[in-house]
Amino acid sequence: LGIEIVPFRVPNLRGREAWQQGRRLRDFLRARDVDIVHCHDCYTNVFGVAAARAAGVPLVLASRRWLHALPSRG
Repeated sequence: LGIEIVPFRVPNLRGREAWQQGRRLRDFLRARDVDIVHCHDCYTNVFGVAAARAAGVPLVLASRRWLHALPSRG
């Protein structure tokens, strides 16, 4: 279908790599003038929503689509 897949690898939500990938996603969304971002799980709700808001995306949706408890900090 010609749909581009662009990975944003985030091994965890803490640390330098998460910030770097967050800025990369923000820049990606800005460059493509994205109008809607819809996130579906715990990690994308934290990572994707923050980047979309920073990019100025007009409509940002976050929904809970996971069936398990949130991961522990351990």
